[in-house]
Amino acid sequence: MKWRKSKQTAKDDWPAQIAFDRYVHDYIVAELAKSPDVEEGGKYVGYVLREGSPQIPALGLDRSRPALVVTDFLPSGPNAVRTAVELMPDGKYQERLFRQLEQMDAEVEHLGTWHSHHCNGLSTFSSGDVSGYLRTVNREEYRLDYFLASLVKRRPYNAADVDWIDHFLFTRGQDRFYRVNDLVQIVDWPTTFGGHTGHADVRRTPLYTEAKPSHGDEEERSGVAWYETTLGRRILAEDRSRFKDMFGDGVTATRKTDVITLTGRRGLASIGVTYPSAVGASDVTVVLFEDGTRILEVTCDLKYRNRALQAVLAACECR
Repeated sequence: MKWRKSKQTAKDDWPAQIAFDRYVHDYIVAELAKSPDVEEGGKYVGYVLREGSPQIPALGLDRSRPALVVTDFLPSGPNAVRTAVELMPDGKYQERLFRQLEQMDAEVEHLGTWHSHHCNGLSTFSSGDVSGYLRTVNREEYRLDYFLASLVKRRPYNAADVDWIDHFLFTRGQDRFYRVNDLVQIVDWPTTFGGHTGHADVRRTPLYTEAKPSHGDEEERSGVAWYETTLGRRILAEDRSRFKDMFGDGVTATRKTDVITLTGRRGLASIGVTYPSAVGASDVTVVLFEDGTRILEVTCDLKYRNRALQAVLAACECR
C-alpha cells in the first residue's frame, strides 16, 4: 500500500478527540533519560470513550465527540534491542504485560505507540515505521479504527519543553496519516497501572535525571511567583489553549501583583479562572459573570479546575 502524509489537521475536522493524562509525557522523558544514546519507545494504553459518555465532559472535553485517552504506556521491555538507529521492542514482554492490565481493567485498550529519534537527529518516521503502523491499524485483530503514533525528535529538558514530540493518527482503510499535534489535549486521568509499568507518580517521585540549567531550584527560591514556575507555565499554556477553543478571540489574561486571571467572553457572559499566587498553593477560583454581575463562584483544588470550569460553563449555558 502506498502512503501519503497529510498536513496538520484541525480539531473540528477530526471526529475523535485525543487526550493524554498530564503525566504521560513525564514518563516518556524519564524513559529517554535511561537511554540517552539509543532509541527508546513504548506502547500507549488507555481508553476509548464513546460520544455522550459522562466521563468526556468531566475531563473538560467536547461531549459531542468520542475520545481516545492515553493514561500510560508499556515500556519497550528488558529484552528490547536498542541502537542509535533502531528499536526492536520485547514483544513477548509487552504482550504479557498488557494481559495483566486487562485483568485489572477489561476496558483498557492498546491505543498506539511512541518511539524516539532523539539520538540520531531524524525528525520524521522512517518508511518502515509508517508501513508498520498502516499494517497494524488495518489488522482484523486490532480492535480500534485509529492508531496513535508519536515521534520524539529530541530529548527535552522536561515535559514542559516545546516542540520535542509530534503526534500522528493512522486510520483504518486510509493510505495517509495525519499530524494531530493541535488535537492533543491534556487531562487528569492518572494511571492505575503504575505498579506494572514502572511509572511512579511524578507528584511524589522525581523522574528527571537532567534539569534545565538555572540558578537553583525555582520551586524553592524565595520571591518566585506560582506563574513563573515550570508547573505554572505549563498549566497556563494548557488552559490558554483550552480557552481559545472555547471562546475563540474573546480571551484575555491579566495579572494583578502575582495573581493571574484567565477570562473568556461569550456575549454578555464571561468566565474567569484565577490561579494561585504563591508556590505551593493550590486553590483556583472559577467565576461566572453576566453583564458585570457575579452569578456563580467555584473554588477548588488546581487539579480539579477543569471540572469546575465545566460546571460553570454548564451554568452559563442554562442561564
